[in-house]
Amino acid sequence: MERIKPISKHTLLGASGEISDFQEILHYLDELIIYDHMWDDGYSLGPKEVHNYLNRVMYNRRNKFNPLWNSLVIGGVKNGQKYLGMVGMIGTHYEDNHVATGFGNHLARPIMRAEWREDLTFEETIKILEKCLLYVEKPQYLQKSSENPSGPASKELNYELFHAVKNKNTFSVEKAHFLKEDDSHSVVVSLDKEGGANLSLIIDDEKVFEVDTKGRLEGTERLRIDGLLVDFMWDLFETPKRFIFLTREFSFHTKAFGELGYQNDWEDSEHVNALEILADF
Repeated sequence: MERIKPISKHTLLGASGEISDFQEILHYLDELIIYDHMWDDGYSLGPKEVHNYLNRVMYNRRNKFNPLWNSLVIGGVKNGQKYLGMVGMIGTHYEDNHVATGFGNHLARPIMRAEWREDLTFEETIKILEKCLLYVEKPQYLQKSSENPSGPASKELNYELFHAVKNKNTFSVEKAHFLKEDDSHSVVVSLDKEGGANLSLIIDDEKVFEVDTKGRLEGTERLRIDGLLVDFMWDLFETPKRFIFLTREFSFHTKAFGELGYQNDWEDSEHVNALEILADF
């Protein structure tokens, strides 16, 4: 099943999330295109019209408490005018010069904002996309053997992957590390019901974070865990659910110098440790 489909002669549609829901969206669009062709007036739908239509479809399904679990990217050219937009699963939408879905919204778009310009060549665009993909996928890019992680990023980033133990709507792992040589921790992610709504993060029997995930099925939060600076990311769109902890290099200084280190610019430090937890319902 392809995740990028042509819609009319002016538009391409891409989707992340559930394939079955994407197929339903394509069925809606087929009906729309057939109805449009029926008039035989020489007019065809462009990317902006498709974007507006999908925005209303996603918002309508959300209001019926039966959302389509997809994030959609709509792009195309009509009458010489370029168009690029995005629609989320609850009808949130925007138009911009660059878009992303999932963790790409948090990790890749800052790179795009910094490097995008109107006169980019095709080759320059490909290089920016490669940079974004390598950054977003860095935690999963390493190949972990029984001894040591290996791969292009292994000297920069220590990586641990856990499959959580499920007990009702609670997922737990033991002996997880936020730094390679640091103490091990127990990590528990609790959802008050399957698929969301309230997410609690418990580390070593202490609740460190809680969020209402209605409308925030994916997100990023900056946490301080055992004196470490950690970017906590969650993605409840797909199965398995993903929870990622990225520890920043400046954490070493923070543990040594306390609040003085914590007050320094968070963004100045690189990620040195990635802990990923997969949770199957």
